[in-house]
Amino acid sequence: MATDKETLRTRLKAKSVQDGDCLMWTGSTLGKHKYGGLKVGRTMLYAHRLSYELSKGKIPDGMVVMHTCDRPACINPDHLVLGTQKENMEDMYSKGRNAPTKGEINGRAKLTSEQVSVIRNRFVPYCRKNGSVAMAREYGVTHQAIRSIVRGKTWKHLA
Repeated sequence: MATDKETLRTRLKAKSVQDGDCLMWTGSTLGKHKYGGLKVGRTMLYAHRLSYELSKGKIPDGMVVMHTCDRPACINPDHLVLGTQKENMEDMYSKGRNAPTKGEINGRAKLTSEQVSVIRNRFVPYCRKNGSVAMAREYGVTHQAIRSIVRGKTWKHLA
């Protein structure tokens, strides 16, 4: 690292606060998961990775820094361990942090819960007005999407 380690440690400490056992990053964040970010020279680095390297040494190629506390903003070196991406994904699944967003809070949803209820109540197979093709046109989705809603394959939480 071009910048000396003590300066980087000071910068990390200045942008973090203690929260229980965690040392939470309060500076800028990177990505949708809100990992801390710190600019070093012209490069933006993840704060937790920098914290790991300053405390425990270089991160080998192909390894990720995992949070044992499951808090992306935490930079406490005691909460940071190395693992493979596969191990990181297995950890996420084992702790139930992979739950997909359901319904209209999913950013890709084209329908609301209310519309789904109306579709299920109105649907009549092969009907020109209330069949899957007609309702697909009305709601701006495919007829397969309407059929999946009616069959309970999608929007299951409303079934």
